[in-house]
Amino acid sequence: MKRENLIAIGVGVLALIFLGFIMIPQNRSPVQKWQGWGKDVKPLIVAPKRQQEQQPDTVGGYKNALEIARMNNKSVLLIFGADWCKWCTKLEQETLSKPKVQQAMKYYVVYYVNTDREREIAAKYGISGVPVYMIVTPNERIVKRGEGFKGEILFLFWLK
Repeated sequence: MKRENLIAIGVGVLALIFLGFIMIPQNRSPVQKWQGWGKDVKPLIVAPKRQQEQQPDTVGGYKNALEIARMNNKSVLLIFGADWCKWCTKLEQETLSKPKVQQAMKYYVVYYVNTDREREIAAKYGISGVPVYMIVTPNERIVKRGEGFKGEILFLFWLK
């Protein structure tokens, strides 16, 4: 066989292994033990994104997200974005809305941070561009940080 054919076969095998890793439920997430797989449960989102943007300091606020995470022994998935950011909109529409991503996000308390309205939170985590997403403990320690648009498979891989 030619070298190019062997390389193509190797890349194909690696891609299948990678996709199999994403599709097969894992026993553990990097942050906490998974409770199960395939249950029809939505992620615990503190407040709908639009409601948070209108009232960032109400019941759906950042401090409340940390408290809910503490009470439920979960980590917080912070998603930083802005109204003007086309990549944030693309991330929300093409990645975060997908059923598999929603299923994986149920293990976190999800809080959307509008960096234009909640500048102090963005400054606290050193956010200078968006979209950025990170997993933090209820004590505000950063466990993992990611940036930029990721499609469904890459975001799931990052989330695990």
